[in-house]
Amino acid sequence: MIGFFGLDLKLNIEEIWETEKGLKWVNTSKIPFIDANGEIIGVIGISMDITERKKAKIKIQQSEALYSSILSASPSAITITDLEGLITITS
Repeated sequence: MIGFFGLDLKLNIEEIWETEKGLKWVNTSKIPFIDANGEIIGVIGISMDITERKKAKIKIQQSEALYSSILSASPSAITITDLEGLITITS
């Protein structure tokens, strides 16, 4: 994203960081720190640990893949309904 003074801003970038406790997923945003003369003199950065969110997302994707493979491989018709009886998934 192009922002201040036409400089490239790095906003909401997901990165993997290696820490003493293992790998962590973080969401980072970085912008240049500019002095009164318009010179870049540093970087302002913010990061948020999103490891648990990423792990949950991976588990959901694995579960969806499992259900999809079960539905595709079954020789029988499979229908799943919600609590109101509405069909949510069918093979």
